[in-house]
Amino acid sequence: PFTASPGTVQLVRLAIDLAAGTVTMDRRDDRSCEFARIDDRLIGRRHDWFIISADSGDNPFGADAFDQLWRVEGDSGAITERRLGAEGIGESIFAPRADGDGGYVLSYLYTLDGDTTDLLILDVDDLDGDEVARIHLPVRVPLGLHGSWVDP
Repeated sequence: PFTASPGTVQLVRLAIDLAAGTVTMDRRDDRSCEFARIDDRLIGRRHDWFIISADSGDNPFGADAFDQLWRVEGDSGAITERRLGAEGIGESIFAPRADGDGGYVLSYLYTLDGDTTDLLILDVDDLDGDEVARIHLPVRVPLGLHGSWVDP
């Protein structure tokens, strides 16, 4: 059973046993989170991790926004957290490196102080490390904007 209020999304893992006809649910974290993304090249196949936007529980944006980015390891459920402070985050996307090994997380960040948006680029294998790049955008981008990385 869930303990969250109506409308709150929590991180759970469902295991489906087709032979036994059972489904088991393992809640991985009680905090609100949403917009999970994997390397799109692995959709429909086994993947080891995913990234997701999350609420620290005391973010300055309130209950309908996120102030953390997580990398969640699929099997263990271990979470690497990146706290963003006074910057809200929407849905992130994954962009693979050209050599196919690893890649980058791209996220729009909305700043309360200046009503501005930056594009944050992080190494997916070092989510809590230094920023790869931060690009200030001349316009505000809504946090709910969905996107995809397309390799031409």
